[in-house]
Amino acid sequence: MSRTRVRSPRGTSVVAALVVALVASALVAGSAGAATTTGAVSKGKVVALTSTQLSAALLTQGDMPPTWVPLTTPPPTTAAGLCGGPTSAARATSIGSTASASITYTADPNEGPNLNLDLYAFPSVTLAQRFVKETAKAVRSCDSYQNPVPGGDTLTISLSPIRVRTGADQAFAFQQVISAPQRLTSGQTVLVKAASGDVVYARRANVILGVRLAGASIGNGAALTYLHKQLQRLDRVRNAASGSRGRHGVPTTVDAVSTCRAVVDGLTAPAAGTGQDPVQMIRDDRLVTIGRATPTDVPLPTGLVRYLTPDMYLAGTPVPDPATWRAAMTDDHFVVAEALGYQEQSGASFGAEALQFGSTDMAADFQRRTLDASCASGHVSRMAAIGTIPAAVVFERTDGGTSPYRASFVVGAFVVHLNICECYDSPDLLAVARNWAVTVAEQLGVEPHS
Repeated sequence: MSRTRVRSPRGTSVVAALVVALVASALVAGSAGAATTTGAVSKGKVVALTSTQLSAALLTQGDMPPTWVPLTTPPPTTAAGLCGGPTSAARATSIGSTASASITYTADPNEGPNLNLDLYAFPSVTLAQRFVKETAKAVRSCDSYQNPVPGGDTLTISLSPIRVRTGADQAFAFQQVISAPQRLTSGQTVLVKAASGDVVYARRANVILGVRLAGASIGNGAALTYLHKQLQRLDRVRNAASGSRGRHGVPTTVDAVSTCRAVVDGLTAPAAGTGQDPVQMIRDDRLVTIGRATPTDVPLPTGLVRYLTPDMYLAGTPVPDPATWRAAMTDDHFVVAEALGYQEQSGASFGAEALQFGSTDMAADFQRRTLDASCASGHVSRMAAIGTIPAAVVFERTDGGTSPYRASFVVGAFVVHLNICECYDSPDLLAVARNWAVTVAEQLGVEPHS
């Protein structure tokens, strides 16, 4: 991702400082867009979601690169909508949206790049489709437009459609190139490209998702990566709200706390390990991934993150009982953790993380305490031991907002967590998680037994 800065020989850096914020503001305000529509009319089930549920569906800081943080200071609000029309929020409200949520992440508050995320829920697919039609019409109404900014200057915003494949029910995308005035020493004012932003809007049934990445091109896949993650999180929240279990339609039955805890209490002692370091293997991208039959399904690594303290880990990882996790990490002498996501061309994603503790006993204690906290949360389904490797379980999280299909095992002083999104194409995703855990354990020197 490139960073851009407008420099002025005569102290007009105030415009430069506004550009990054107004890229976000203009993109949010424009929220309209473009021209390419993919996929048939959605047959997805309409699920009524509240703003609180939509907020839970937004990407978290843990989904972002390590240096990115939420933009806590709102951008200037003087920006008009696309081609001088209404803002996206105003358009959604006028059409009849019932809930919304948004967040902005930035690598640098002054220079960017920025990622803006918006969700709008409508009471019907028809109204969500209308949002698409009206925003596509708006982007066709002009090739460029001007947007005044504080201080009397004006940004010029040029638009061009781009084609994307999102896996959503419907999508449209465009690029904005934003030029800012720069005053030369001669007194002449010229327009200089200040930043560019790619905007992708996708529809999932009755919900619109907006992903706007300012400072990086969609050609490098970054915007689509975030869009795929956002779609997956939204799907999990929709499924949790409707009581369904994703595409396979298997009802979710939450384990009784006592049943779940009985599995955890019955885990065998962990393997001592053979000196293999799963933290380093994840860091070097050497951990075995889920196998596929064709080369086109080879997963690409995304989002490598290192956690050096319990607070860093908990700030970026949604867990059912943060206080219990923090206490266990502290008591068991947490050393370091490494996490890595993977994504296939289909958009299916999965991830692995390894946490290192002071000893094998401490790693086992951490696993037991945190699995027990998961049981106590009432959001665990189908907790079961993996009989062929010690100190290993698979289970499903039902609370939404995370990849639900999970495996956890201990080897030496390490706890390994594997997770798979429900978008992965398999009729039994817990079996996929189980088989992946066995394969990784074998890679780490654990001998499976019958």
